[in-house]
Amino acid sequence: MKYLLLIALCLGTNLRIHAQTASDVGKIVLGVDLPENASEETVQLKDILVNKLNNLAAQSGCSSFGYTNFIVAPNIVVEDVQMAEGGMKNVYVVKGNLYVNITERNTNNVYSSVVYPFKGFATKKELAIKNAVHDLSLSKVQNMFDQAKSKIIEYYKANKDVFFSKAATYADCGEYEQAIAFLMSIPDEVSDIKQEALVRAEDIYQRELVATKKADAQRVTAHNDSILNLARSYAAMHNPQETLSVLRDYQTNGTAQDTTYKQLLAKAESQLTADERAEHAQREREYRDQRRREDRVWTAHMQETARRQELQKKALDYTYRLSQSRIDALKTVAVAYIKSRPRTIIYY
Repeated sequence: MKYLLLIALCLGTNLRIHAQTASDVGKIVLGVDLPENASEETVQLKDILVNKLNNLAAQSGCSSFGYTNFIVAPNIVVEDVQMAEGGMKNVYVVKGNLYVNITERNTNNVYSSVVYPFKGFATKKELAIKNAVHDLSLSKVQNMFDQAKSKIIEYYKANKDVFFSKAATYADCGEYEQAIAFLMSIPDEVSDIKQEALVRAEDIYQRELVATKKADAQRVTAHNDSILNLARSYAAMHNPQETLSVLRDYQTNGTAQDTTYKQLLAKAESQLTADERAEHAQREREYRDQRRREDRVWTAHMQETARRQELQKKALDYTYRLSQSRIDALKTVAVAYIKSRPRTIIYY
């Protein structure tokens, strides 16, 4: 059973491998979405616009990965379309403007904006606009991103208590990873607030470890209860072999259950004949050999886990400074949670 659990843990870890990394956590996050009044051309080129603006945001030091309440909203307005003869095929000449606003999603407040006049050429109107969008460079929008980032930093400063309260609510509801991801999404540029967020995230992480240990103990207790109840039933039917077979799956846990287990085990063994004892002893040896092999794997895993947790605790400086390795560990928790819920948007 432990061996199967270990495999499951490994598989669960592998499923989290994606392009985004911990380096994305702590950057100002900007999503890209179309405004309600988006033009037909904007809707047609949505994927291209999203990809282009995400790349430009990344070049400006932002990220599109994580919680976001701030949206980059593009809208293409075509002003003029002309057709020029170009040999075998006519060429479309399209002029217009690409309007880009960075807004706060839940209030629609505009934090910055830019108008990019474009002129595109192609054998099709849509392709001409697409070519113009591809020509958009960071130099054309850098000032827009810089203005937005300055205002977003002020937004975080003004709403510090709201962020911490929401994270505490998540943790109190047992949503520990969501709370950590939420705190770690606070931009690094807000250094004082982020420092406090790191300490709070570490505290929530330790609470999760305690809660996980308690939940594991409860699962073992429930598992043992079912084993003992079934063993009692077979014992009442004077079926020692089935009783012993069931008791093999019992997990010792240092509680009163262990006493009941030993009593049932001793009673069932005493009811076996000599031949049955020999057969039972052989099966028991084979079973324990298999368990020892599984336990060695499990023990090595748990020792490594305990070692990492101890190193993580030592890495924490409770004078409100965390080592970079500990910060990276918390970022990893945040990345895993966000990847598991890629469509989640938190409205602050």
